[in-house]
Amino acid sequence: MGRVIHHQVDENRQQGAQQGPAFASANEASRDTVRKIRQHEAAAATRAAPLAALERREIAPRDWLEAARAEAAAPLLVMPEGETLADQPSPRTRR
Repeated sequence: MGRVIHHQVDENRQQGAQQGPAFASANEASRDTVRKIRQHEAAAATRAAPLAALERREIAPRDWLEAARAEAAAPLLVMPEGETLADQPSPRTRR
């Protein structure tokens, strides 16, 4: 798939070169706008991910946010996906 994309990019560049400096100028001017749109899309796609993870763990988002704001010892809070040590029974409860 990567080869197909690279081929298409090369083909588009060749077409742009054939269309002259006006096309190249418009292409260059749009780069910043396209970058911002892609950043917006990436942020929107990941914004709901923590909410879904909290829901799977049956944690109310407001409760988690309150606890995160009150956290004083950890400089960075991490919420790993999948089973964690906290999700596993302790050795005392395993039998």
